Amino acid sequence: MRCALAMIAMVPLVTVAKPYRLEVDASYFSELAPEKAPDKVVIVGALLSDDGIVTRGRMLEYPLDESFEAIIEGNVEFVRNVVLYLHREEESRPVARANFVLEPGTSKISFVRGESEARVEAGRYTALAFHSWQRDAEYLAAIARVEAKFEEFSDLSPEDRRVRWMREDENTPDHERLPAERVMTRIVESVLLTNDDPVARFVALEASYYRWQPVAELDGQLDKAYLKYIGYYRSVQRALPDNPFVEHALHRIESDFERYRVQSNIDVGAVVADFAARDLDDREVRLTDVLAANKYVLIEFWASWCGPCRVQIPHLKRVYSDYKDRGLEIISVSIDAYKEDWENASFEEELPWVDVGDQAGTEGEAAKLYGVTGIPANFLVDSSGAVVARHLVYEELDDELSRLFGAVNRVLGQNGRK
Repeated sequence: MRCALAMIAMVPLVTVAKPYRLEVDASYFSELAPEKAPDKVVIVGALLSDDGIVTRGRMLEYPLDESFEAIIEGNVEFVRNVVLYLHREEESRPVARANFVLEPGTSKISFVRGESEARVEAGRYTALAFHSWQRDAEYLAAIARVEAKFEEFSDLSPEDRRVRWMREDENTPDHERLPAERVMTRIVESVLLTNDDPVARFVALEASYYRWQPVAELDGQLDKAYLKYIGYYRSVQRALPDNPFVEHALHRIESDFERYRVQSNIDVGAVVADFAARDLDDREVRLTDVLAANKYVLIEFWASWCGPCRVQIPHLKRVYSDYKDRGLEIISVSIDAYKEDWENASFEEELPWVDVGDQAGTEGEAAKLYGVTGIPANFLVDSSGAVVARHLVYEELDDELSRLFGAVNRVLGQNGRK
């Protein structure tokens, strides 16, 4: 069944840069100890460089003043989605963030105690791309239910909280899972099908990227969903043929669809492709060499900015400690765009295993070969490179390694978990 797209007439692209003003208020941090407070603003988004477009480019860094405020002014030629992070110097993990559209006019970004996501008051494109679903009553109710469930586990560690949540989620019917994402997807699609402004449709598409895929996958409709959203992007590209960010986004989703097809073929029993990458000391590491020295290898794709990736690192370190002398190796592949980010995160996490990266994002050799479109993603393979399992986390990984190596004796933790 084909999805009817709104017929949009071609519009001339006006690329005259227009001024924007960002008013950042993080004053509540003045009440915290200095070592817990941020000292700079970092804005990340699609960045036009001499080598093309960097998907998660560092667009600018700006210091916060003594009152933890900043006024940032500039000009924007192409309206697009960005993320503003508050950072402490020399730390890769942000303190807080704000998602919005970089557009002409004034945007007020206020950070509030107890909220990791800032409150944003901005122009009409931010309202369409974000506020249309963030402030919807049904969406807020879905988020409240999720937060209430997490609150039940508030006495647990972040890792144990996620494990408990996974257990709860496994017992939930598929059509009831991801309720907030389902609401968001429905609202964004309404914008895509009814709004005549191609820029509005573009920023709405970008705001929902990586949110509709899990819903479609749960419903067994991911192939159809990819084709539908590729159609949406092509409609925008036809209306804005000279916008390099639209062209890049269309290429990205087409590439992601091909990667999804690639990854679908890397099933249990398939032999994975060899790849080479460099570690932080600039030494080349080849997968076949790691396989030859071990019984099993967990190939783990991650990035410094990926919260779920970093939350599970303590668990991976315990797993590694249990099995490294029994023939398990982990090779983590960073998809960070900047070596500094990868390096800082690796040092902060004190990664004890093989750690490589190529600063090419998802365009790196390994990411392409393994069809990586989202992270965390992993592949557990044997010494011949044959896939034993994919995308294992927490107890799933524990159970699989216990099956392969035999159980380990470890002091029981919270909830009877080892």
